[in-house]
Amino acid sequence: VDFIHVDDTQSYQTMTRAVDGRMDPSRTVIEKLTVEENGPLHAVILLKGRYQYQTVGSTFPEQVTQRGFCPFTLRLHFYRGSGLVTAEHFFVYEGDPDHDFIRQMSFSLPVALAREGSSVTFGGDRQDHKAEGIAAALYQESCDDYRIMTRAPQQRHFETTAEGTRAPGWMDICSAEAGVTTGIRWFWQQHAKALHADLATGRLAVHLWPPQARPLDYRRYARIRAAGEAGIGSAKGTGKVHEFMLYFH
Repeated sequence: VDFIHVDDTQSYQTMTRAVDGRMDPSRTVIEKLTVEENGPLHAVILLKGRYQYQTVGSTFPEQVTQRGFCPFTLRLHFYRGSGLVTAEHFFVYEGDPDHDFIRQMSFSLPVALAREGSSVTFGGDRQDHKAEGIAAALYQESCDDYRIMTRAPQQRHFETTAEGTRAPGWMDICSAEAGVTTGIRWFWQQHAKALHADLATGRLAVHLWPPQARPLDYRRYARIRAAGEAGIGSAKGTGKVHEFMLYFH
């Protein structure tokens, strides 16, 4: 989970992608790793920790001790005789909403598939999309707009090859010997979301908040009391759960 920290509270206009600030990438610290459930058919691995930062929460008064990190919990569910792994990621925002914006929230992992002969397929609203090229991505920008983007070996940038409205939110990478399918629950409902495959580097990415989306803004719409929303408060301490899956086949 990477942030952008801004010093000037007016330097980011709502719904834009350009932010005049400093990148603050996270450093993941795992504080607890345990087998939470160990049944004959179902096992759960629990990870607890924090994302450590340099500037997140630095603008709070000195008496605010919870600064510089955001707690997280990750549960991984495994099933006997199955290649399915489901994940539940819970994240707590501990930044200053006027200064700390989420740039991206992603999981990336290597996939040991041959570059030659592997294919990438995305689920679409009317038909599935088989992507051509060395890298491909599914990007759900809004609740009614998704794009399939691909990059050929000789290209430096992605180009849009297909479009639709509401993608189911899954991607399959496979070769003649093996494959892996990944998906995000409530993909289009909780936009922006993205799935990315890079056959050149052998990695896939699950973007719970993709880097190509606008920064995730935690500021209040109402800046003063009685301006359209009840109460005055801060997003600090609020949490969010995402669910996604991996199926190895």
